[in-house]
Amino acid sequence: MPFLKYIKYFIVLFLSFQTAYAQDRVVPRSFVLESSEGLVFNTSIDHKNFHISGLSVIKKESEGFHIVVVSKIGVTIIDFILLDTKGIKWIKALPGNPKKMVLKQLERDFRTLLLTPLDEPDKSRFTLGGNLVVKKGIKLKLKLNKTTNNVIKAKRKGLFVLLKGKATYIYNNQKIPSTIQFHKNWVSFVIAMERMN
Repeated sequence: MPFLKYIKYFIVLFLSFQTAYAQDRVVPRSFVLESSEGLVFNTSIDHKNFHISGLSVIKKESEGFHIVVVSKIGVTIIDFILLDTKGIKWIKALPGNPKKMVLKQLERDFRTLLLTPLDEPDKSRFTLGGNLVVKKGIKLKLKLNKTTNNVIKAKRKGLFVLLKGKATYIYNNQKIPSTIQFHKNWVSFVIAMERMN
């Protein structure tokens, strides 16, 4: 096995190339942090025969990310705070009596959608393909625009994550996306958001 003596050189070369590539990249911030007064999105949430549409108001507060979804006639549908590291504080929960698993999935989906792990991540690294992997509560793989460093795609990562959420972001020459689309694997679950302010 003469090739085994060369494998350590290959590994050192590979790791040094990856380190050199990652040094010139900057980890972006969550787009929610770009606005101090909060963001308003025209929002629709669809799951099978369940549909919610209205306005989402999103703001970073001291506890975490505060999200309020209000119907078009002004009735609050859901109101909650994604706590900084892990957990959710419900102010007004979903209609009906949803199971704990559904509420946990909703928390993870909104963390992916709002890119909350980018707010002081525990771990972050760039891959050779130019993607960014960050971890804070959940693990995300992010695809960045090479010129603006904006996140254009986000996907949940993990060993046993069957219902991975994927988000796509479209920008109009700003740091805050004008359109966000979120969907899940294996389930007909879609969140569509269009920026109002």
